[in-house]
Amino acid sequence: MRRFNGWLAVAPLCVVFVGCGQHAAPTERNSSAASVDEAVPVVLEAAELRTMQATVVGLGRCEALPDRIASLTPAMEGRVKQIVPRLGDWVKQGQNIVLLDTQIAEANLAEKTAARDGMQASLELLQAEPRPEDLKSQELAVELAKSSLEKARLAVERLRPLQGKEISAAQMYEAENVVKQAQLQVQTSEAQLLVLKLKPRAEAIREAQSRIRTASAQLETAQAQLKLLTLVSPIDGDFDSITCRLGQTITVGTPVGEVVDARTLNVMVWLSAREAARVKVGQAATVQMGATQTGVESDGTPPANAEPAESKAPDKPAADRATAETTPAENAPPEQRASIAGKVSFIGRAADPLTGNLPVRILVDNPSGQLHLGQSVSVSIVIREKQHALVIPAAALFDVGQGPVFNIVRDGKSVRAFPEFGLRDSQWVEVLGEHLSDLKPGEQIIVDGGYNLPEGNAVKQVTASAEGSR
Repeated sequence: MRRFNGWLAVAPLCVVFVGCGQHAAPTERNSSAASVDEAVPVVLEAAELRTMQATVVGLGRCEALPDRIASLTPAMEGRVKQIVPRLGDWVKQGQNIVLLDTQIAEANLAEKTAARDGMQASLELLQAEPRPEDLKSQELAVELAKSSLEKARLAVERLRPLQGKEISAAQMYEAENVVKQAQLQVQTSEAQLLVLKLKPRAEAIREAQSRIRTASAQLETAQAQLKLLTLVSPIDGDFDSITCRLGQTITVGTPVGEVVDARTLNVMVWLSAREAARVKVGQAATVQMGATQTGVESDGTPPANAEPAESKAPDKPAADRATAETTPAENAPPEQRASIAGKVSFIGRAADPLTGNLPVRILVDNPSGQLHLGQSVSVSIVIREKQHALVIPAAALFDVGQGPVFNIVRDGKSVRAFPEFGLRDSQWVEVLGEHLSDLKPGEQIIVDGGYNLPEGNAVKQVTASAEGSR
Protein backbone atom coordinates (compact mmCIF):
# COMPACT_ATOMS: atom_id res chain seq x y z
CA MET A 1 0.00 0.00 0.00
CA ARG A 2 2.88 2.41 0.81
CA ARG A 3 4.52 1.56 -2.51
CA PHE A 4 1.31 2.49 -4.39
CA ASN A 5 1.05 5.77 -2.53
CA GLY A 6 4.62 6.58 -3.50
CA TRP A 7 3.80 6.12 -7.17
CA LEU A 8 0.85 8.41 -6.78
CA ALA A 9 3.13 11.09 -5.33
CA VAL A 10 5.66 10.83 -8.12
CA ALA A 11 3.13 10.83 -10.97
CA PRO A 12 2.10 14.54 -10.74
CA LEU A 13 5.75 15.56 -10.76
CA CYS A 14 6.31 13.62 -13.93
CA VAL A 15 3.30 15.24 -15.53
CA VAL A 16 4.59 18.68 -14.61
CA PHE A 17 8.02 17.90 -15.98
CA VAL A 18 6.67 16.58 -19.24
CA GLY A 19 4.42 19.60 -19.61
CA CYS A 20 7.33 21.96 -19.15
CA GLY A 21 9.31 20.14 -21.76
CA GLN A 22 6.50 20.38 -24.30
CA HIS A 23 6.27 24.25 -24.01
CA ALA A 24 9.99 25.02 -24.14
CA ALA A 25 10.47 24.67 -27.94
CA PRO A 26 7.54 26.95 -29.08
CA THR A 27 8.68 29.73 -26.78
CA GLU A 28 12.15 29.68 -28.29
CA ARG A 29 10.73 29.79 -31.79
CA ASN A 30 8.42 32.70 -30.96
CA SER A 31 11.37 34.69 -29.57
CA SER A 32 13.27 34.25 -32.85
CA ALA A 33 10.24 35.23 -34.91
CA ALA A 34 9.72 38.34 -32.79
CA SER A 35 13.27 39.50 -33.49
CA VAL A 36 12.64 39.20 -37.26
CA ASP A 37 9.34 41.11 -37.04
CA GLU A 38 11.09 44.04 -35.31
CA ALA A 39 12.63 45.05 -38.69
CA VAL A 40 10.25 47.63 -40.24
CA PRO A 41 9.40 47.01 -43.90
CA VAL A 42 10.39 50.01 -46.06
CA VAL A 43 10.77 50.97 -49.73
CA LEU A 44 14.27 52.09 -50.67
CA GLU A 45 15.83 54.12 -53.47
CA ALA A 46 19.46 55.08 -53.97
CA ALA A 47 20.96 58.56 -53.73
CA GLU A 48 22.34 59.69 -57.08
CA LEU A 49 24.50 62.26 -58.82
CA ARG A 50 22.36 64.10 -61.35
CA THR A 51 22.31 67.31 -63.36
CA MET A 52 19.81 69.61 -61.66
CA GLN A 53 18.22 72.80 -62.91
CA ALA A 54 16.74 75.81 -61.16
CA THR A 55 13.75 77.06 -63.11
CA VAL A 56 11.14 79.79 -63.10
CA VAL A 57 7.76 78.59 -64.30
CA GLY A 58 4.51 80.18 -65.31
CA LEU A 59 1.59 80.05 -67.70
CA GLY A 60 1.92 81.67 -71.11
CA ARG A 61 0.01 82.32 -74.30
CA CYS A 62 1.24 81.76 -77.85
CA GLU A 63 1.49 84.85 -80.03
CA ALA A 64 2.64 85.46 -83.60
CA LEU A 65 5.81 87.43 -84.25
CA PRO A 66 4.97 90.97 -85.40
CA ASP A 67 6.40 90.30 -88.87
CA ARG A 68 4.77 86.85 -89.15
CA ILE A 69 1.11 87.88 -89.15
CA ALA A 70 -0.46 89.99 -91.90
CA SER A 71 -3.92 91.49 -92.36
CA LEU A 72 -5.50 91.74 -95.83
CA THR A 73 -6.94 95.25 -95.93
CA PRO A 74 -7.99 97.02 -99.17
CA ALA A 75 -6.69 100.52 -99.89
CA MET A 76 -9.27 100.99 -102.67
CA GLU A 77 -13.00 100.48 -102.56
CA GLY A 78 -14.18 97.74 -104.87
CA ARG A 79 -16.39 94.75 -105.48
CA VAL A 80 -15.02 91.28 -104.73
CA LYS A 81 -14.54 89.48 -108.03
CA GLN A 82 -12.53 86.40 -107.01
CA ILE A 83 -10.98 84.73 -103.93
CA VAL A 84 -7.99 82.82 -105.29
CA PRO A 85 -6.71 80.38 -102.60
CA ARG A 86 -8.79 78.16 -100.37
CA LEU A 87 -8.98 78.81 -96.67
CA GLY A 88 -6.07 77.05 -94.96
CA ASP A 89 -3.82 76.96 -98.05
CA TRP A 90 -0.15 77.87 -97.72
CA VAL A 91 0.49 81.06 -99.72
CA LYS A 92 3.70 82.76 -100.82
CA GLN A 93 4.63 86.40 -100.43
CA GLY A 94 3.13 88.39 -103.31
CA GLN A 95 0.59 85.70 -104.21
CA ASN A 96 -2.87 86.96 -105.22
CA ILE A 97 -5.50 86.43 -102.53
CA VAL A 98 -8.57 88.59 -103.30
CA LEU A 99 -9.30 90.19 -106.69
CA LEU A 100 -11.57 93.26 -106.88
CA ASP A 101 -13.36 94.50 -110.00
CA THR A 102 -10.94 96.59 -112.16
CA GLN A 103 -13.22 97.93 -114.94
CA ILE A 104 -13.28 101.58 -113.82
CA ALA A 105 -9.61 101.57 -112.87
CA GLU A 106 -8.61 100.18 -116.26
CA ALA A 107 -10.59 102.91 -118.08
CA ASN A 108 -8.94 105.58 -115.95
CA LEU A 109 -5.54 104.05 -116.71
CA ALA A 110 -6.23 104.14 -120.46
CA GLU A 111 -7.19 107.85 -120.27
CA LYS A 112 -4.04 108.78 -118.35
CA THR A 113 -1.90 106.78 -120.74
CA ALA A 114 -3.33 108.58 -123.79
CA ALA A 115 -2.77 112.00 -122.20
CA ARG A 116 0.82 111.22 -121.38
CA ASP A 117 1.49 109.85 -124.87
CA GLY A 118 0.03 113.00 -126.51
CA MET A 119 2.32 115.25 -124.51
CA GLN A 120 5.33 113.17 -125.34
CA ALA A 121 4.45 113.43 -129.05
CA SER A 122 4.21 117.23 -128.74
CA LEU A 123 7.66 117.39 -127.19
CA GLU A 124 9.12 115.21 -129.90
CA LEU A 125 7.57 117.45 -132.55
CA LEU A 126 9.00 120.50 -130.81
CA GLN A 127 12.49 119.02 -130.74
CA ALA A 128 12.41 117.56 -134.28
CA GLU A 129 14.66 119.03 -137.06
CA PRO A 130 12.78 120.78 -139.91
CA ARG A 131 11.99 118.60 -142.90
CA PRO A 132 13.76 119.35 -146.21
CA GLU A 133 10.40 119.93 -147.85
CA ASP A 134 9.50 122.60 -145.28
CA LEU A 135 12.84 124.35 -145.83
CA LYS A 136 12.42 124.28 -149.61
CA SER A 137 8.91 125.65 -149.37
CA GLN A 138 10.04 128.54 -147.18
CA GLU A 139 13.02 129.31 -149.40
CA LEU A 140 10.67 129.53 -152.40
CA ALA A 141 8.46 131.87 -150.41
CA VAL A 142 11.46 134.14 -149.87
CA GLU A 143 12.30 134.12 -153.57
CA LEU A 144 8.70 134.92 -154.45
CA ALA A 145 8.71 137.88 -152.10
CA LYS A 146 11.93 139.19 -153.60
CA SER A 147 10.51 138.88 -157.11
CA SER A 148 7.44 140.82 -156.10
CA LEU A 149 9.66 143.50 -154.58
CA GLU A 150 11.70 143.80 -157.77
CA LYS A 151 8.56 144.09 -159.86
CA ALA A 152 7.22 146.85 -157.63
CA ARG A 153 10.47 148.80 -157.82
CA LEU A 154 10.54 148.62 -161.62
CA ALA A 155 7.00 149.90 -161.75
CA VAL A 156 7.95 152.89 -159.59
CA GLU A 157 10.94 153.63 -161.77
CA ARG A 158 8.74 153.68 -164.88
CA LEU A 159 6.15 155.95 -163.31
CA ARG A 160 8.53 158.46 -161.70
CA PRO A 161 9.31 160.38 -165.03
CA LEU A 162 5.60 160.70 -165.69
CA GLN A 163 4.83 162.14 -162.25
CA GLY A 164 3.00 165.45 -162.62
CA LYS A 165 2.41 164.97 -166.31
CA GLU A 166 0.53 161.81 -167.06
CA ILE A 167 0.06 160.42 -163.52
CA SER A 168 -1.05 162.11 -160.40
CA ALA A 169 0.73 162.29 -157.09
CA ALA A 170 -1.77 159.86 -155.65
CA GLN A 171 -0.94 157.24 -158.23
CA MET A 172 2.74 157.68 -157.53
CA TYR A 173 2.15 157.29 -153.80
CA GLU A 174 0.25 154.08 -154.44
CA ALA A 175 3.09 152.63 -156.50
CA GLU A 176 5.69 153.46 -153.84
CA ASN A 177 3.47 151.89 -151.15
CA VAL A 178 3.39 148.65 -153.12
CA VAL A 179 7.19 148.63 -152.99
CA LYS A 180 7.18 149.00 -149.20
CA GLN A 181 4.74 146.11 -148.84
CA ALA A 182 6.93 143.95 -151.06
CA GLN A 183 9.97 144.77 -148.89
CA LEU A 184 8.05 143.74 -145.72
CA GLN A 185 6.99 140.49 -147.36
CA VAL A 186 10.62 139.70 -148.19
CA GLN A 187 11.69 140.37 -144.59
CA THR A 188 8.84 138.24 -143.24
CA SER A 189 9.70 135.29 -145.47
CA GLU A 190 13.39 135.48 -144.58
CA ALA A 191 12.54 135.62 -140.83
CA GLN A 192 10.29 132.58 -141.13
CA LEU A 193 13.05 130.70 -142.90
CA LEU A 194 15.47 131.64 -140.13
CA VAL A 195 13.05 130.50 -137.40
CA LEU A 196 12.51 127.24 -139.20
CA LYS A 197 16.24 126.59 -139.15
CA LEU A 198 16.63 127.51 -135.44
CA LYS A 199 16.36 124.89 -132.60
CA PRO A 200 13.33 125.12 -130.22
CA ARG A 201 13.54 127.41 -127.22
CA ALA A 202 14.79 125.85 -123.94
CA GLU A 203 11.82 127.30 -122.09
CA ALA A 204 9.39 125.62 -124.44
CA ILE A 205 11.16 122.29 -123.99
CA ARG A 206 11.11 122.60 -120.20
CA GLU A 207 7.41 123.46 -120.24
CA ALA A 208 6.64 120.44 -122.40
CA GLN A 209 8.74 118.18 -120.20
CA SER A 210 6.97 119.45 -117.08
CA ARG A 211 3.60 118.63 -118.61
CA ILE A 212 4.86 115.16 -119.45
CA ARG A 213 6.02 114.58 -115.87
CA THR A 214 2.63 115.61 -114.54
CA ALA A 215 0.91 113.26 -116.96
CA SER A 216 3.33 110.45 -116.03
CA ALA A 217 2.62 110.92 -112.32
CA GLN A 218 -1.09 110.72 -113.00
CA LEU A 219 -0.48 107.58 -115.02
CA GLU A 220 1.51 106.00 -112.16
CA THR A 221 -1.31 106.85 -109.77
CA ALA A 222 -3.78 105.14 -112.05
CA GLN A 223 -1.50 102.08 -112.31
CA ALA A 224 -1.13 101.95 -108.51
CA GLN A 225 -4.88 102.21 -108.06
CA LEU A 226 -5.35 99.31 -110.47
CA LYS A 227 -2.74 97.28 -108.61
CA LEU A 228 -4.36 97.99 -105.24
CA LEU A 229 -7.51 96.27 -106.43
CA THR A 230 -5.59 92.97 -106.12
CA LEU A 231 -4.94 92.01 -102.48
CA VAL A 232 -1.73 89.97 -102.26
CA SER A 233 -0.12 88.16 -99.34
CA PRO A 234 2.56 90.32 -97.65
CA ILE A 235 4.28 87.22 -96.20
CA ASP A 236 4.62 83.47 -96.57
CA GLY A 237 2.08 81.73 -94.38
CA ASP A 238 -1.26 80.01 -93.97
CA PHE A 239 -4.35 81.68 -95.43
CA ASP A 240 -5.96 81.67 -92.00
CA SER A 241 -9.21 83.63 -92.32
CA ILE A 242 -11.51 85.38 -94.81
CA THR A 243 -14.44 87.66 -93.97
CA CYS A 244 -15.66 88.80 -97.42
CA ARG A 245 -17.85 87.13 -100.08
CA LEU A 246 -18.01 87.22 -103.86
CA GLY A 247 -19.89 90.28 -105.12
CA GLN A 248 -19.51 92.16 -101.84
CA THR A 249 -18.38 95.78 -102.06
CA ILE A 250 -15.72 96.41 -99.46
CA THR A 251 -14.65 99.85 -98.28
CA VAL A 252 -11.17 101.19 -97.68
CA GLY A 253 -9.55 99.90 -94.48
CA THR A 254 -11.95 96.99 -93.92
CA PRO A 255 -9.97 93.82 -92.95
CA VAL A 256 -11.08 90.94 -95.16
CA GLY A 257 -8.62 88.18 -94.21
CA GLU A 258 -5.43 87.18 -92.45
CA VAL A 259 -2.23 85.30 -93.31
CA VAL A 260 -0.25 83.75 -90.44
CA ASP A 261 3.22 82.20 -90.38
CA ALA A 262 3.32 80.13 -87.18
CA ARG A 263 6.63 78.36 -87.86
CA THR A 264 8.17 80.62 -85.21
CA LEU A 265 6.15 81.93 -82.28
CA ASN A 266 6.45 84.07 -79.21
CA VAL A 267 5.13 82.68 -75.94
CA MET A 268 4.16 85.56 -73.67
CA VAL A 269 4.40 84.75 -69.96
CA TRP A 270 3.84 87.22 -67.09
CA LEU A 271 6.20 86.82 -64.14
CA SER A 272 6.44 88.63 -60.84
CA ALA A 273 9.18 91.22 -60.57
CA ARG A 274 11.13 88.90 -58.24
CA GLU A 275 11.05 86.04 -60.71
CA ALA A 276 11.63 88.24 -63.77
CA ALA A 277 14.78 89.61 -62.13
CA ARG A 278 16.26 86.09 -62.22
CA VAL A 279 15.58 85.71 -65.93
CA LYS A 280 18.06 86.80 -68.61
CA VAL A 281 17.73 87.13 -72.37
CA GLY A 282 19.08 84.03 -74.09
CA GLN A 283 18.30 81.59 -71.27
CA ALA A 284 16.90 78.23 -72.32
CA ALA A 285 13.22 77.60 -71.79
CA THR A 286 10.79 74.72 -72.25
CA VAL A 287 7.22 75.16 -73.42
CA GLN A 288 4.81 72.37 -72.50
CA MET A 289 1.31 71.95 -73.85
CA GLY A 290 -1.67 70.68 -71.89
CA ALA A 291 -0.38 71.92 -68.52
CA THR A 292 -2.13 73.16 -65.40
CA GLN A 293 -0.73 75.34 -62.67
CA THR A 294 -0.36 74.05 -59.12
CA GLY A 295 0.46 75.82 -55.89
CA VAL A 296 2.95 75.22 -53.14
CA GLU A 297 3.78 71.67 -52.13
CA SER A 298 1.62 70.54 -49.25
CA ASP A 299 4.53 69.62 -46.99
CA GLY A 300 5.98 73.12 -47.17
CA THR A 301 9.28 72.01 -48.73
CA PRO A 302 11.03 74.22 -51.28
CA PRO A 303 9.35 74.18 -54.72
CA ALA A 304 10.84 72.61 -57.80
CA ASN A 305 12.24 75.90 -59.05
CA ALA A 306 13.74 77.11 -55.76
CA GLU A 307 17.22 78.61 -55.78
CA PRO A 308 19.96 76.61 -54.06
CA ALA A 309 19.36 77.17 -50.38
CA GLU A 310 19.35 80.93 -49.95
CA SER A 311 18.55 79.97 -46.37
CA LYS A 312 17.56 76.73 -44.75
CA ALA A 313 14.16 75.55 -45.80
CA PRO A 314 12.67 75.54 -42.27
CA ASP A 315 13.80 79.15 -41.67
CA LYS A 316 12.00 80.55 -44.71
CA PRO A 317 8.19 80.77 -44.90
CA ALA A 318 6.71 78.43 -47.46
CA ALA A 319 4.73 81.25 -49.07
CA ASP A 320 7.95 83.19 -49.73
CA ARG A 321 9.90 80.18 -50.93
CA ALA A 322 7.31 78.88 -53.33
CA THR A 323 6.70 79.82 -56.94
CA ALA A 324 4.25 78.31 -59.38
CA GLU A 325 4.94 74.82 -60.62
CA THR A 326 3.45 73.27 -63.75
CA THR A 327 2.48 69.68 -64.17
CA PRO A 328 1.05 68.05 -67.29
CA ALA A 329 -2.69 67.58 -67.30
CA GLU A 330 -3.37 63.94 -66.61
CA ASN A 331 -6.20 63.71 -69.10
CA ALA A 332 -4.32 65.44 -71.94
CA PRO A 333 -3.25 63.20 -74.86
CA PRO A 334 0.52 62.60 -75.28
CA GLU A 335 0.84 64.91 -78.27
CA GLN A 336 -0.53 67.78 -76.15
CA ARG A 337 1.97 67.14 -73.35
CA ALA A 338 5.00 67.42 -75.64
CA SER A 339 7.76 69.81 -74.61
CA ILE A 340 9.23 72.29 -77.10
CA ALA A 341 12.56 74.04 -76.57
CA GLY A 342 12.83 77.83 -76.77
CA LYS A 343 14.84 80.73 -75.41
CA VAL A 344 14.13 84.04 -73.71
CA SER A 345 14.06 86.81 -76.34
CA PHE A 346 12.61 89.76 -74.41
CA ILE A 347 12.05 90.91 -70.84
CA GLY A 348 9.68 93.84 -70.45
CA ARG A 349 10.33 96.86 -68.27
CA ALA A 350 6.74 98.07 -67.93
CA ALA A 351 4.80 96.15 -65.29
CA ASP A 352 1.11 95.39 -65.59
CA PRO A 353 -0.70 98.03 -63.49
CA LEU A 354 -3.15 95.50 -62.05
CA THR A 355 -0.82 92.62 -61.13
CA GLY A 356 2.64 94.20 -61.10
CA ASN A 357 3.93 91.36 -63.28
CA LEU A 358 6.41 91.84 -66.11
CA PRO A 359 6.06 90.40 -69.62
CA VAL A 360 8.65 87.85 -70.74
CA ARG A 361 8.68 86.54 -74.32
CA ILE A 362 9.98 83.10 -75.23
CA LEU A 363 11.01 82.55 -78.86
CA VAL A 364 9.95 79.05 -79.96
CA ASP A 365 10.49 77.23 -83.26
CA ASN A 366 7.25 75.59 -84.30
CA PRO A 367 7.89 73.98 -87.72
CA SER A 368 5.45 71.11 -87.20
CA GLY A 369 2.63 73.41 -86.06
CA GLN A 370 2.16 71.85 -82.62
CA LEU A 371 1.49 75.26 -81.08
CA HIS A 372 -1.36 77.51 -82.17
CA LEU A 373 -1.94 81.23 -81.75
CA GLY A 374 -3.77 82.00 -78.54
CA GLN A 375 -3.03 78.57 -77.04
CA SER A 376 -2.24 78.46 -73.31
CA VAL A 377 0.94 76.62 -72.37
CA SER A 378 3.20 76.20 -69.38
CA VAL A 379 6.68 77.68 -69.53
CA SER A 380 9.78 76.64 -67.61
CA ILE A 381 12.84 78.90 -67.85
CA VAL A 382 16.20 77.45 -66.78
CA ILE A 383 17.92 80.12 -64.69
CA ARG A 384 20.68 77.88 -63.30
CA GLU A 385 22.09 74.41 -63.94
CA LYS A 386 24.31 72.30 -61.71
CA GLN A 387 26.01 69.08 -62.74
CA HIS A 388 26.92 66.18 -60.44
CA ALA A 389 24.50 67.31 -57.73
CA LEU A 390 23.94 64.76 -54.94
CA VAL A 391 20.19 64.14 -54.90
CA ILE A 392 17.67 61.96 -53.12
CA PRO A 393 14.06 61.17 -54.07
CA ALA A 394 11.69 63.94 -53.06
CA ALA A 395 9.33 61.31 -51.68
CA ALA A 396 11.88 60.51 -48.96
CA LEU A 397 11.34 63.85 -47.18
CA PHE A 398 8.99 64.19 -44.22
CA ASP A 399 8.53 66.69 -41.42
CA VAL A 400 8.44 65.83 -37.72
CA GLY A 401 8.27 69.40 -36.47
CA GLN A 402 11.92 70.31 -36.93
CA GLY A 403 11.86 70.80 -40.65
CA PRO A 404 12.15 68.28 -43.51
CA VAL A 405 14.28 65.19 -42.76
CA PHE A 406 14.94 61.82 -44.37
CA ASN A 407 16.28 58.42 -43.35
CA ILE A 408 19.38 56.65 -44.64
CA VAL A 409 19.78 52.88 -44.27
CA ARG A 410 23.20 51.84 -42.94
CA ASP A 411 24.00 48.36 -41.62
CA GLY A 412 20.30 47.50 -41.88
CA LYS A 413 19.25 50.32 -39.57
CA SER A 414 17.65 53.71 -40.00
CA VAL A 415 19.84 56.83 -39.68
CA ARG A 416 18.04 60.18 -39.65
CA ALA A 417 19.53 63.12 -41.59
CA PHE A 418 18.69 66.83 -41.32
CA PRO A 419 19.64 68.28 -44.71
CA GLU A 420 19.88 71.66 -46.30
CA PHE A 421 18.35 71.89 -49.74
CA GLY A 422 19.71 72.95 -53.09
CA LEU A 423 18.05 72.55 -56.46
CA ARG A 424 14.89 70.53 -56.80
CA ASP A 425 12.47 69.23 -59.38
CA SER A 426 9.30 67.18 -59.12
CA GLN A 427 11.17 63.91 -58.35
CA TRP A 428 14.58 64.77 -56.92
CA VAL A 429 15.98 67.21 -54.40
CA GLU A 430 19.61 68.16 -53.89
CA VAL A 431 20.83 67.73 -50.32
CA LEU A 432 23.58 69.86 -48.79
CA GLY A 433 25.22 70.35 -45.42
CA GLU A 434 28.51 69.45 -43.74
CA HIS A 435 26.94 66.67 -41.68
CA LEU A 436 25.88 65.03 -44.97
CA SER A 437 29.38 64.99 -46.38
CA ASP A 438 29.57 61.26 -45.71
CA LEU A 439 26.45 60.56 -47.84
CA LYS A 440 27.60 58.70 -50.94
CA PRO A 441 25.85 58.09 -54.26
CA GLY A 442 24.24 54.67 -54.19
CA GLU A 443 23.37 54.67 -50.50
CA GLN A 444 19.82 53.53 -49.83
CA ILE A 445 17.24 56.16 -48.82
CA ILE A 446 13.87 55.27 -47.30
CA VAL A 447 11.13 56.65 -49.55
CA ASP A 448 8.15 54.84 -47.96
CA GLY A 449 7.58 53.44 -44.49
CA GLY A 450 10.13 55.63 -42.72
CA TYR A 451 7.90 58.36 -41.31
CA ASN A 452 8.85 59.07 -37.65
CA LEU A 453 10.97 55.91 -37.61
CA PRO A 454 13.21 55.91 -34.49
CA GLU A 455 16.93 56.34 -34.94
CA GLY A 456 18.70 53.01 -35.25
CA ASN A 457 15.55 50.96 -35.88
CA ALA A 458 16.12 47.86 -37.97
CA VAL A 459 14.52 47.92 -41.44
CA LYS A 460 13.97 45.46 -44.23
CA GLN A 461 13.47 46.27 -47.89
CA VAL A 462 10.23 45.44 -49.65
CA THR A 463 8.94 46.34 -53.10
CA ALA A 464 6.66 49.31 -53.55
CA SER A 465 3.74 47.04 -54.48
CA ALA A 466 4.28 44.86 -51.40
CA GLU A 467 4.39 47.89 -49.14
CA GLY A 468 1.23 49.22 -50.70
CA SER A 469 -0.56 45.93 -50.04
CA ARG A 470 0.42 46.08 -46.37
